[in-house]
Amino acid sequence: MKISWTHIVPFFFFFAIIYSKDCQVSLKDHESISKSFEWAKGENCTSTTIIVDKDVMTEESTLNGVDSMVEFQMQASSPSLPLLLSGLTIKMFNFRGSIKFVNLSFVSSSIIFKEVGQFSVENCKFRDAKDAAIVGENQDFHSKVFVSNSDFSNNFGAIFLTTGSFNVSNSRFEGQDIHGALVCTNCLDSIVESSDFI
Repeated sequence: MKISWTHIVPFFFFFAIIYSKDCQVSLKDHESISKSFEWAKGENCTSTTIIVDKDVMTEESTLNGVDSMVEFQMQASSPSLPLLLSGLTIKMFNFRGSIKFVNLSFVSSSIIFKEVGQFSVENCKFRDAKDAAIVGENQDFHSKVFVSNSDFSNNFGAIFLTTGSFNVSNSRFEGQDIHGALVCTNCLDSIVESSDFI
């Protein structure tokens, strides 16, 4: 019997569905960002969402991705809750899929990533970061950075990226002009739309 791609492709789709595992983790249950993430790795989650349902203060978290985890997200339990993530350094390495932060407010905090396929922030606030709020330390790896409906104020820098591209829309940057807020040393096809630099 001759086997063609039409026989094999449905099998791979079925295999992917069976072995995909979406996980949701509450920070209240796992004490810290790092412990929440380690729990998700132990559960072999392919997609992980950490629900931020408490204030998080002065924490350094190093999250090292795995090939099987294709999506990671942190989001507030409610967009209207006045939660603060203050004095944080979140380091994220080896996520070839996507990372997203949604509806979060960062104070004096930085997110540092390396070897990440796609990095997104949506409806987030960053203020008073002593370093750049978002830092992409790639070498030969091309990261795509998406920023939408977000606010950056009084940071040392907003976004610093060594290699990749960024797409910024409907966002506000206070305290820096565009050249100080968005810095990329080796970027192609970067887009800034409908954003204010004050």
